[in-house]
Amino acid sequence: MKAVAKKLDDAGIRYAVVGGLAAAIHGQVRMTTDVDMKIECDPLSEAEVRSVIKLFSDDQFAPFVADPEELAKLSHLIPVKHKASGTKIDLMLAVSDYDRQLFDRLTVEEADGFPIRYVDVENLIILKILAWRGRDIDDIQMIILKNSDLDEKYIRRWLKEFEELFEERLIQRWEQVKKDAES
Repeated sequence: MKAVAKKLDDAGIRYAVVGGLAAAIHGQVRMTTDVDMKIECDPLSEAEVRSVIKLFSDDQFAPFVADPEELAKLSHLIPVKHKASGTKIDLMLAVSDYDRQLFDRLTVEEADGFPIRYVDVENLIILKILAWRGRDIDDIQMIILKNSDLDEKYIRRWLKEFEELFEERLIQRWEQVKKDAES
């Protein structure tokens, strides 16, 4: 992960580690086989997408799919592989105002003397409520138990916006997972 973070830093691309690795630094350590990162890259800009693909097409990394540019357009994702370890890295492109603002609320942790930027705990919870898979629910419950000073106003504000957009009961999910964690 350090190699990915350094490459993004050197290129001036803002990023945030999300997913299982972010859950680990916020209190829910579990097995994960990949690295998930949000990166600041406009999926509508062919030049930006090509630049990221080129950045990860070298002696250390390779695109994970045959046509990463097309995949980036369709799914806002650039999957790459670290050649030495075989680790898959999903570079998720920031497409919304929400995605872009989360870069302003990062948690920084050192790895071998190098700063790695992780999504903050509130945004991790929001992302996991949106994904809403079994492991995400487990992660949220443990994160709630390990982080007593959550900014619930912030979480509710974004969940309310996403509720209107997706027409899903996200605040109800939040309330239920909180109740389950505390029982």
